Amino acid sequence: MLTACEVDILADAGAYTTLSPAVLAQAAYHCCGPYAFANTRITARAAFTNNGNASAFRGFGNPQVAVGIEQLMNRMAAALGLDPIEFRRRNALRSGQTAGPGFTVSGDVTLPAVLESAQRSELWQRREQVKQATSPWKRRGLGVAATWQSFGLGAGIEPGAHTRIELQPNGRYLAHLSAPDLGGGSITACLQLAAAELRCRIEDFDVVSGDTRGPDAGSSNASGTTFVAGSSILDAASRLREAMLAAARAPGVSDDPRLDGGRILVGDHAVSLRDLVARCGPFAVDGFYKPDPPAPFTFGMPHAFTCSAQLALVEVDTLTGEIEVLEIENHLDVGRAINPQAVTGQSEGGMAQGLGYALLEDALMSAGRVQNARLSTYLIPSIRDVPANIKTILLENPEPLSPHGGRGVGEIGLSPTAGAITNALADAIGVRFDRYPVTPEQVLAAMTDAET
Repeated sequence: MLTACEVDILADAGAYTTLSPAVLAQAAYHCCGPYAFANTRITARAAFTNNGNASAFRGFGNPQVAVGIEQLMNRMAAALGLDPIEFRRRNALRSGQTAGPGFTVSGDVTLPAVLESAQRSELWQRREQVKQATSPWKRRGLGVAATWQSFGLGAGIEPGAHTRIELQPNGRYLAHLSAPDLGGGSITACLQLAAAELRCRIEDFDVVSGDTRGPDAGSSNASGTTFVAGSSILDAASRLREAMLAAARAPGVSDDPRLDGGRILVGDHAVSLRDLVARCGPFAVDGFYKPDPPAPFTFGMPHAFTCSAQLALVEVDTLTGEIEVLEIENHLDVGRAINPQAVTGQSEGGMAQGLGYALLEDALMSAGRVQNARLSTYLIPSIRDVPANIKTILLENPEPLSPHGGRGVGEIGLSPTAGAITNALADAIGVRFDRYPVTPEQVLAAMTDAET
């Protein structure tokens, strides 16, 4: 049993408040990880400085704290002689227990499921073989890290989403979804949900998104668009379906009408949607969804959450200090994979960003000015930095708060990556790091210090 966890977070806000309080709240939410501690004390502060503006980034406070707690979990497991995955599994939060920030966990924490998936993986089962380096001056290590990631805006903040679906005179549907798709595929997922309810294809929809022509669907942030707006459009589709079927009922026909693509079957007859509109007039139905989480502990908490466990295999060149990530896996509970390809894309993109956080990206500040303001000097991962062996394993344990069972996955791909890479470095060269990114210069200096 984990006895206590004391955390002190100090954030650089730059010259303006911006989103520092919200990021700090999320860092405090996640800093003890999805683990059960008997006692916790969390202090989170932000300081005004003359450095650059601080604002939102994928993970929103979680990557910075996950890299700390996940290294500590490995150190504790090693001190007890336990497998690091098994140690995490034994100490995972369960429903009804108190999380680090002080609220009672009401939903299932599916951390044991993602940890068991990682433990069963070929990469973990063959860890002694895959750690065999090809050259005497190179060393390999395999690391694991896990996390939970909140999604949606949380209790006390979430306003919910309104959406609308119309059946147009041409027999096609028009979906109004004001929340824009920022590249994650949320509109496709929303249309898939609506199409499944209306027994049609997503190609049967016209879409108006990202503007004010339709009802307010809320903001595209907090990994919550598919969770909130998707649930709302599912509600609209269900209401529209019932309205169309009610209008198509025929006198004296006992069979219930049913949708079949672009028509409604009534007994032995079929009515096209175009004819239904011509006979009954256009249909327009609004949908709404607002999560109904437990009463808030503090403003903005608690949230629904997603769990993930990542494995990273790294190789360190002891002559140059260079680090190469050879393989990385994300074992991710998505609740329900509305669009598996889009979910995998979000996961891989998040891991690539996490690799940048761990090994490459460093905003150098001096007298309030960024010293490396070009992509030639501020290094982000390229396709050559992302390992060819990158894999996402999707697990599906439906989210109780979600009508469609899906969980938000836009951010969690990034959050545990630096912890997995750092634990892999410790496994390879026996040294731990507390400043990121970990550069070749740091590796060489740390190895020299360890030898003296």
